[in-house]
Amino acid sequence: MNLEWLHNKQRKKILIFCNGWGMDSAPFRAIESSDYDVLNLYDFANILVEDHNWDFLDNYSERILLSWSMGVWAGQRLFCADPTIFSRKIAINGTLCPVDSRYGIPRDLFTGTMEAWSELSREKFYRRACGSKSVSSIFLDCQPGRALKEQQDELGYYLNHADCIDQRESIYTEIVIADKDRIVPTANQVEYWGSSNVAMMKGSHFLFYTWKSWDDMLSELNSHSR
Repeated sequence: MNLEWLHNKQRKKILIFCNGWGMDSAPFRAIESSDYDVLNLYDFANILVEDHNWDFLDNYSERILLSWSMGVWAGQRLFCADPTIFSRKIAINGTLCPVDSRYGIPRDLFTGTMEAWSELSREKFYRRACGSKSVSSIFLDCQPGRALKEQQDELGYYLNHADCIDQRESIYTEIVIADKDRIVPTANQVEYWGSSNVAMMKGSHFLFYTWKSWDDMLSELNSHSR
């Protein structure tokens, strides 16, 4: 697993961002932050065997967990032992059964993506995740710098290790689902989470360019959850 600061100015608040599969910091660097240090966690291969020290979180008076896509499952695994360290725990476009025909991405589709992964399929995947041409254009100009083999290995890790966690065990207190998610199908997310604490938003799998800053994002998501 990799950790990289998107914003680190010793503020009083921190946002831990559990990123999606195949990502790194590149698509997110232009998103501003006024009140939060933002730590990006990505490439969760071997997450179950690594030991992480989160003592530095004690330096912050407010801590928020924001997990997206496969990062929803990863965030659960990383912080389920003590989720109370976060004042908010937000899941965006993901479930705790990420490889599942009913609650996540069907296994055969997941396997097919891994086996056929190439430069061409990667670009198609990014466009599918972004939805609109305008968002795709911005994303592709700052797309992740991850190697194809590295992304492929991460997919293989999820296929072998991403178990299905009962929704009742979820640490997340706020759920955000895009109405046109073509990566983790919207209907599967709704089926998994039910209606409790769920906010439906217009958009595709990659929602982040909806906001100019992490602050705006957190404020809007908070209003949706009320």
